[in-house]
Amino acid sequence: MDVLKPAAKETTQADIQTCCRLTKSDLSAQQVEDFATRLHRVLYLLWERYGRSLATDIAAGNLTTAQLSMLTTLIDHGPARMSDLAASERVRAPSTRGAILRLLGLGLVTRWRDSSDKRVVRIDITARGRTVQRKAAAAREQRIAAGLAQLNRQDREALRRALPLLELIAQTADSHRSPS
Repeated sequence: MDVLKPAAKETTQADIQTCCRLTKSDLSAQQVEDFATRLHRVLYLLWERYGRSLATDIAAGNLTTAQLSMLTTLIDHGPARMSDLAASERVRAPSTRGAILRLLGLGLVTRWRDSSDKRVVRIDITARGRTVQRKAAAAREQRIAAGLAQLNRQDREALRRALPLLELIAQTADSHRSPS
């Protein structure tokens, strides 16, 4: 079995249900807090290693993490208003404007005025932008796969089993975020 491939849907749901039952009774409040602190640190270190520090000069020249994130958002959600893109990236409009100008200059996005409201500027990703984003994501995934390959089979299997739970935490994160 290839532990790097996603688990079957039934296994995923069973793993989530089992873990959710256990968390109701197996840890004290202090243990949960300590676990959360440790998990946060590990996720931050993973992001540092595989997200932020990865050179992204693939076909476009040193894109920032924020610029890559904007490309991903445009792929996932389609064309967006500048203000909506800023909100989804959790930055102010002037920061988004600078990043978009750079992406425009590189030919990775296009922009136009909304025909129904000329004050609104919409942004979309170009074919070249999609290629750059895919290559950057593939490079990041290769680095992660190389890290996983360093683990023994049992440790990779343990991570595979934990992945649905991490996905569940990620899916529910927005419901726990305080309003900005």
